[in-house]
Amino acid sequence: MKLVVKSGVQQLGWFKDKKFPYYEAYIRGDENLASLLQTEMKLISIHMPHTVDTESGKKIINFCDSGEVGEASFAKLEELLDFAWNHQVPYLVIHLGFYNSLREDRFTVLERTARRFQEYNDRGVTLCLENVPCWTNICFENEPVISDAEHFLYFKRYCPSIGLTFDVDHLAITTVFQQFYAGFKTGYLASGDRKAFRREMEWKMMQATRKDPDFFCDVVKKKIAAFLLQVQPDTVHAVGSDFCQYQDGEKLPLVGEALPLGFKGTIDGHAVEDRLDHRQWVRSLKNDPYITVELMMRKEYGYLEEIQKSRRLLESIIR
Repeated sequence: MKLVVKSGVQQLGWFKDKKFPYYEAYIRGDENLASLLQTEMKLISIHMPHTVDTESGKKIINFCDSGEVGEASFAKLEELLDFAWNHQVPYLVIHLGFYNSLREDRFTVLERTARRFQEYNDRGVTLCLENVPCWTNICFENEPVISDAEHFLYFKRYCPSIGLTFDVDHLAITTVFQQFYAGFKTGYLASGDRKAFRREMEWKMMQATRKDPDFFCDVVKKKIAAFLLQVQPDTVHAVGSDFCQYQDGEKLPLVGEALPLGFKGTIDGHAVEDRLDHRQWVRSLKNDPYITVELMMRKEYGYLEEIQKSRRLLESIIR
């Protein structure tokens, strides 16, 4: 396997002598890009920043926006694309953006945005769209436009050169939410206090997942299998996930989100365990993609120790 570690510029020194030949740069957007090359690891992909500067201040990157945010997002993409091409970085990872699902049609937004991306064909760098999770804090008025294989494949119909970064944790979060989405939508539209309703949504889902974790484990496994049967990724984000602890959505990450692979312990006072079957998704990969070991920095565990544990778990699966 081509194992990759995800790192910011400030953390690059942590991985000296850690035996990772490749890394994926997670950037803020204000770095001197030349600093990404100050390591013996090969830079294999750049993950676009979360925000971009506009005349009205910092905004979340959104390529689906038709105003200043969209223009600033494409300007940042051009900057990173030029750097990647000049330094033989093969991949750029992109969160495509959000749309108002109560007022807009997802597939209309996807087609419009995909046609704009056609101008990046044959630029020597593969642009990879990442599946972004749909949850109580990112849904309805501000919903990810690509969270499932169906959405990605529709985009690819109009932009055939586009690549995919598959995030297994993100798909698990979306899958759990989709079990409740239709019922929630009616109540949300009728609610006089939508912020309170979002908290109620989360509470109801946590009660249901904890009551029958085996059911949701099976649902998630089937969804992962179906996703990878429909489309094979160019790169993968390998992350642990506990769908019985997707809570505290107002302050990301969720408690059970972005865990070390195979982790079992306590996060913010909650008993948490990685419930994903990593053997399943690893053995469903056909194209030998780069696999990025990714996890959230938290006070409850040693970051570098867990990175190495996650790596060893992946290596044990492939043997």
